[in-house]
Amino acid sequence: MTVLKDAPQQDLHVAEPAKPDANWPAHRKPQFLQVPAGQLDKEHQLVMMRNTHNETTHIIIDRYMVGHELQPGQTKEIDLLAEDIEYFQRRRHPELVGRDEKGNPQLHPVMIVGLRDSTVDTELQQIQETTERKKMRP
Repeated sequence: MTVLKDAPQQDLHVAEPAKPDANWPAHRKPQFLQVPAGQLDKEHQLVMMRNTHNETTHIIIDRYMVGHELQPGQTKEIDLLAEDIEYFQRRRHPELVGRDEKGNPQLHPVMIVGLRDSTVDTELQQIQETTERKKMRP
């Protein structure tokens, strides 16, 4: 009868699981996006957003569930849901936010600089229809 002995400890060189990147929404691949039902039917608008923080990069998720990186001081146009626009407006209102130890309001560093009419969807639809008509012509 053979007696088995304990095998010596050995390093199997197994890697630790990778931690998700802190900016993962901004780097998601389109094939993995799943927009919730009814998300695209909600009221939305194009807004110019600016990151006023001088160190931190912020990620804003648009109505298509795509992340947009806003570097410190950067301004970018993003298509947001009306409820998200209201959220950012509330977070910048001095009377509705908390105060720091000096009594200064703690405003959200991402601010809405301007709003634009969201006619982009209808313009894109018109362009697509025109393109399709041109393809159908002999």
